[in-house]
Amino acid sequence: MADAAIHVQSLFVTPSRRHCGVARALLAQIAVEALKRRVPLVHLNVHEASPAVSLYRHAGFQHLPQNLTYLLVGRELATLALTAGDAILESM
Repeated sequence: MADAAIHVQSLFVTPSRRHCGVARALLAQIAVEALKRRVPLVHLNVHEASPAVSLYRHAGFQHLPQNLTYLLVGRELATLALTAGDAILESM
């Protein structure tokens, strides 16, 4: 069974090589791999103020406004981690 999606975690091009087609070539290679693997979807996250937004749009990526990004950090992360022990004990 094929994976449902390929997630691009990070795409970084050193500043001296930007605007030379490197990022576009990397994205194109990711598209090739997706098709080879019969994976129908490539997705990524990018900050709305990032200059890379233009690159992704020109490459054909579509913005999905209904998708939300959630983060678990700091005190909330620690609090949730502490409940893991309780959940394991309760399941026994």
